[in-house]
Amino acid sequence: MKILFLLFPFVLLFLQGAAVLSIGTGNSVLCRIRGGRCHVGSCHFPERHIGRCSGFQACCIRSWDV
Repeated sequence: MKILFLLFPFVLLFLQGAAVLSIGTGNSVLCRIRGGRCHVGSCHFPERHIGRCSGFQACCIRSWDV
Protein backbone atom coordinates (compact mmCIF):
# COMPACT_ATOMS: atom_id res chain seq x y z
CA MET A 1 0.00 0.00 0.00
CA LYS A 2 2.90 2.37 0.70
CA ILE A 3 4.24 1.87 -2.80
CA LEU A 4 1.12 3.51 -4.24
CA PHE A 5 1.99 6.75 -2.48
CA LEU A 6 5.44 6.60 -4.05
CA LEU A 7 4.16 5.85 -7.56
CA PHE A 8 1.44 8.50 -7.59
CA PRO A 9 3.82 11.50 -8.10
CA PHE A 10 5.49 9.70 -11.02
CA VAL A 11 2.13 9.12 -12.68
CA LEU A 12 1.36 12.82 -12.37
CA LEU A 13 4.73 13.73 -13.90
CA PHE A 14 4.11 11.43 -16.88
CA LEU A 15 0.67 12.92 -17.45
CA GLN A 16 2.09 16.43 -17.31
CA GLY A 17 4.76 15.50 -19.85
CA ALA A 18 2.15 14.08 -22.23
CA ALA A 19 0.18 17.32 -22.02
CA VAL A 20 3.26 19.37 -22.92
CA LEU A 21 3.98 17.19 -25.95
CA SER A 22 0.45 17.60 -27.27
CA ILE A 23 0.68 21.40 -26.98
CA GLY A 24 3.99 21.55 -28.84
CA THR A 25 2.61 21.01 -32.35
CA GLY A 26 0.20 23.93 -32.11
CA ASN A 27 2.98 26.23 -30.93
CA SER A 28 5.10 25.38 -33.98
CA VAL A 29 2.22 26.50 -36.20
CA LEU A 30 1.97 29.77 -34.27
CA CYS A 31 5.71 30.24 -34.62
CA ARG A 32 5.47 29.91 -38.41
CA ILE A 33 2.54 32.34 -38.50
CA ARG A 34 4.74 34.90 -36.71
CA GLY A 35 7.43 34.36 -39.35
CA GLY A 36 9.74 32.25 -37.20
CA ARG A 37 11.32 28.82 -37.35
CA CYS A 38 11.70 26.16 -34.67
CA HIS A 39 15.25 25.29 -33.56
CA VAL A 40 16.34 22.61 -31.13
CA GLY A 41 18.02 24.38 -28.24
CA SER A 42 18.69 28.10 -28.57
CA CYS A 43 18.67 30.46 -31.53
CA HIS A 44 21.82 30.87 -33.63
CA PHE A 45 23.65 34.18 -34.23
CA PRO A 46 21.69 36.13 -36.85
CA GLU A 47 18.38 35.10 -35.28
CA ARG A 48 16.62 36.19 -32.11
CA HIS A 49 14.31 34.34 -29.74
CA ILE A 50 10.59 35.19 -30.03
CA GLY A 51 8.96 32.25 -28.25
CA ARG A 52 8.85 28.48 -27.70
CA CYS A 53 7.70 25.75 -30.07
CA SER A 54 7.94 23.01 -27.45
CA GLY A 55 9.92 22.19 -24.35
CA PHE A 56 13.21 21.76 -26.24
CA GLN A 57 12.59 23.95 -29.28
CA ALA A 58 12.92 27.72 -29.49
CA CYS A 59 11.00 29.86 -31.96
CA CYS A 60 13.53 32.10 -33.73
CA ILE A 61 13.19 34.90 -36.25
CA ARG A 62 15.94 36.38 -38.36
CA SER A 63 17.04 39.79 -37.08
CA TRP A 64 17.84 42.10 -39.96
CA ASP A 65 19.24 44.88 -37.74
CA VAL A 66 22.67 43.23 -37.40
